[in-house]
Amino acid sequence: MAEKRTFDAAFEGHLAHVVHQNSTSNSKQPWERSIVNVPSVLPSAFLGKGRLGNVLTHTAAASVKAPSGPSAINLTATGGKLPKKIGPSWVQRQSDNRHAAVMKWLRIAKEGGDFFGICARVAEDAEAGLPASLQEALGDVFSLKASSTLHSRAGPVLRYMAFCWRIREQPFPLSEQKMYRFVKEYCSGAAPTFASSFMSSVGFMQYVLEAKVSDDCVSSRLAGAVSKLYLEKRKLQQKPPLTASQIRALERIVLGLMPEVRTDVDRYAAGCFLYCVFARARYSDMQCSGELAKDIVQGEDGPRGYLEARVTRSKTSHNLERKTRYLAMVSPIWGLEQDSWAMAWMEVAGRAGPAWGPDMPLLPSPAEGGQWQKAPMSAQAGARWLRHLLYRAGEDVSLVKAVGTHSCKATLLSWMSKWGATKEIRSILGYHSSANAGTDVIYARDSVSPALRELEEMVSAVAYRRFFPDATRSGMFVESLAARGDAHDKAEVGSDSSSDRSDDEEEPDTLEEEKVVEDSVGDFEPSGCLRENLEGKTVFRHVTTRFIHLVASEEGTTFKCGRQITSSYLECNATPRFLHPICRQCFPEAR
Repeated sequence: MAEKRTFDAAFEGHLAHVVHQNSTSNSKQPWERSIVNVPSVLPSAFLGKGRLGNVLTHTAAASVKAPSGPSAINLTATGGKLPKKIGPSWVQRQSDNRHAAVMKWLRIAKEGGDFFGICARVAEDAEAGLPASLQEALGDVFSLKASSTLHSRAGPVLRYMAFCWRIREQPFPLSEQKMYRFVKEYCSGAAPTFASSFMSSVGFMQYVLEAKVSDDCVSSRLAGAVSKLYLEKRKLQQKPPLTASQIRALERIVLGLMPEVRTDVDRYAAGCFLYCVFARARYSDMQCSGELAKDIVQGEDGPRGYLEARVTRSKTSHNLERKTRYLAMVSPIWGLEQDSWAMAWMEVAGRAGPAWGPDMPLLPSPAEGGQWQKAPMSAQAGARWLRHLLYRAGEDVSLVKAVGTHSCKATLLSWMSKWGATKEIRSILGYHSSANAGTDVIYARDSVSPALRELEEMVSAVAYRRFFPDATRSGMFVESLAARGDAHDKAEVGSDSSSDRSDDEEEPDTLEEEKVVEDSVGDFEPSGCLRENLEGKTVFRHVTTRFIHLVASEEGTTFKCGRQITSSYLECNATPRFLHPICRQCFPEAR
């Protein structure tokens, strides 16, 4: 009979795993394997009546009915095996992860002893006959820290301890000599950022666990060695935002209009990624959006509204006040296609999606038998699934391979920046706030309304191809030159220049005024040779703005600036003596 492993033996085994990190897994998710079957019976697609048609009528802020279960999911289109057993719940997995992190720090604290102030305080309580538990004290100290932070800070310290034992040194108390040797001999063979992570862990021990780190521990040579290694890090490459074509592809998948991707499981996943896009949500925030509500009303031109989630755990919640408040994430129900992606997603979720509710992820991993796991899918697996959907939709491979889950959150924020939205609007849409602005701008439910209206205006411009966020700066707002000319002329009518006519005159006599100006002022031209260049050429004036334009062709159909000659322009019998105002595109030589 095998002997039961002791705590130290278990710790040593875990430490060896942390140091070497050689373990791998052969398990693969469905989207990592080739597609070998095509279902003969496809679920009926949700087809509304268009952006301006009637789809469904809902009461405002109605709670979304939690899906009863995913038994109807058709996974026959995927090859390979899926997990047969349903794993632990998200809450249980978080509890286990938290406990593992505390146990790591418990081992570190026991090794350091009185080097840590928290250990000295627990020892004093024990000597005074008071209840004393180092594990409980660590739980209190780490109450505001995320489990991922505890793991990431403990890893470098554990590896430092193993290094000291190998060179037959005591890890604690820390000394500059041991730390410098660790950086030079060990960190030089690790990732370029590992030495910096180790120094962050030292600061974590000093300020959280009250470690007695002397000022002599951080010398100039130690700081220089850490910086030297960090400079070997590859340049930061941020995930690019999704393109409008990729957004449309995901919407068509959700709507059931993409022949290459028609299974419910893929349609549901595509909807989750679209929720990330239109709610400007991080992947982790999307997973925490299990409590969704529909705020949809029926208008004259069809349904209008939003999907709203109350997120309890968010990266934005980095202080005590924010951790006790819900973060309201809001997504418009309309995207770039004619039909609402959100309405179709709700229909697919109700039929084949996982169960929703508090502490339940929005996108768990699929399991065998049309079921879903209870814990969220990792960001790495989610990114692979997202790329796989875009590959199958026929999107550009060179663009798709750079996409990650954070591309979803960055998309609309990038578009709003190109649209010209103010920094305040973009900060609200990204759920960010400055120290001076406070948290009400983010956590107050109604404060996001003005920003949402501007967001919807921008999305509508992309949908109707008036705004092209993926084009170059000169091509983002593509419109006909005639339309641009009309807009320019209208702007000239309402300009604030000193040459504006009096608003009291309903029908000002422009012809008479121009004649008086020519008679009293005489010849005027903004350029010395402009009048000479106009000899023998035909010019027109706009009937309202009085701007002078030059005919471009002998046919006399367009001006040199590209505007069409319409009834809004009148031909001049002769070149005006007072050449003002003139179209600068027709007369580029004018200064």
